[in-house]
Amino acid sequence: MSGVDDKVGLKRKPDLQVSYTDNRGTAVVSLQGPLIAGEVAHFRAACREGREQGHKYFVVDLADVVEVDGYGLAALVGLLSRCHSDQGELILCGLNPDLRHRFEATYCDEIFQTATTVPKAIEKMEEWVKS
Repeated sequence: MSGVDDKVGLKRKPDLQVSYTDNRGTAVVSLQGPLIAGEVAHFRAACREGREQGHKYFVVDLADVVEVDGYGLAALVGLLSRCHSDQGELILCGLNPDLRHRFEATYCDEIFQTATTVPKAIEKMEEWVKS
């Protein structure tokens, strides 16, 4: 669902709300809603904006994400890959028990750095940058 109601062709508000902020040199992308096939474009646009502004360190706040499908996981893996190619890093935070289980079931917990909150992720990122 790319923001268009298929029945009548009217624009609708996306189900995934995305905000992008700079926190001490780290791009923080906060998500609210489902990170699924029809919504990942909004996430990718926020990440693209961060990269265009020179960010290579990203924190993605998943605390208010209600669902992640394979397309959402692929978008996260894509961002991780781009961060690593820029000698940057990505930390995911705020995974609820259901999302944590999904990440474990798909072995994504072995490739992503995680933290419980945005402030803890920023601390972890600052430690990583210093090393």
